[in-house]
Amino acid sequence: MTSRMVLAKYISKQVLMPTAAVTSVALLLFTSTRFVRILEDTNGTELFSDLLYILVLSVPSYFVEVLPLGLFLGVLLGIGQMYAEHEMTAILSTGIPFTRIRNTLLFLGFVGCVMLWGITLFIAPSTSKVALEHQREISNRNPFDLLKAGEFNQLGSSDDVFYLENAQTTGNPIENIFMAQPSKGIFIWSDSGELININGQRYFKLENGTLLEGIFDSTQSNYTTFQRYAFLLPEVGEKRYRLQSATMTNRELIESKRQWELTEFLYRIGYPPIMIVMAMLGLSFAKTNPREGKFKMLLPALLCYSFYTLMLSASIRPVYRGEASFFQVYWWVHLLFLFIAFAIHYAGYWKFRNKVVKGSRS
Repeated sequence: MTSRMVLAKYISKQVLMPTAAVTSVALLLFTSTRFVRILEDTNGTELFSDLLYILVLSVPSYFVEVLPLGLFLGVLLGIGQMYAEHEMTAILSTGIPFTRIRNTLLFLGFVGCVMLWGITLFIAPSTSKVALEHQREISNRNPFDLLKAGEFNQLGSSDDVFYLENAQTTGNPIENIFMAQPSKGIFIWSDSGELININGQRYFKLENGTLLEGIFDSTQSNYTTFQRYAFLLPEVGEKRYRLQSATMTNRELIESKRQWELTEFLYRIGYPPIMIVMAMLGLSFAKTNPREGKFKMLLPALLCYSFYTLMLSASIRPVYRGEASFFQVYWWVHLLFLFIAFAIHYAGYWKFRNKVVKGSRS
């Protein structure tokens, strides 16, 4: 293994470890906030497994948003650590050009860019579409379908209580049923029951049971035994989910010829180069004086990152609304901050290089 490969491997390790850590934490925070939103969108009717399934399917979309920040802070912390521990001084003192370090980080940024292209163009649209369809399915699911056998269940925000000894399977009825509506003073015990469909409406039919209306042990209570008793299950209003452009394939976006969909396609192509810019911005802000601490430039770096992402958003939002041309999307923002990154990088590099050369001569 050549010295160039050894250096590239070491720098990659120094950068990728904090990148993975920051990305994991940011992804966890991002998904936790989306958890509440998904719960609201599905009316709180889904089981935990449904929520977990939706979150897993949504991870690729969230990953696209947090990975650039992860790489930016990874470069900032990793290279900053090398400056703080005088490793960078030792490397440059041996005559190794700084371009090797820069090129290694540019390569990592390019690999991240290709990764984001694969996610935004292919993986995220397909997983987002499946997640959207599953959200629609569980939001339109009747709450009665979610009752757990062997437990007391409460439907939504109502005070209705159900107990089922076993779940219904094909050809087998539900056994030993208890139902209560305390606010109405209605209590029902039944040996068995089943779901039936009549003219598109769903009924729950009970057999061999007792109906109590009123209060226990009260003269105003009415006990009624029945052989068959059926009631209409309330229909859950269908929640309309718009087929979002984020769930459409690339061909569908291009063939639609609508402003919104075409802009979404440009976003998928134009956003991933942020990884290359993040690698260079991280390198530019990573240079610190060991006496000043490796976190000196952290606040300016985060401010620059915030301004960068705001400008990216500002460049594409008018295009989504049809108030600007497609030519405005992203590219000039990437070039602007890439130029800023190189300007900061070379200004700091030559200053640092001159100090190293003067120190080695003395």
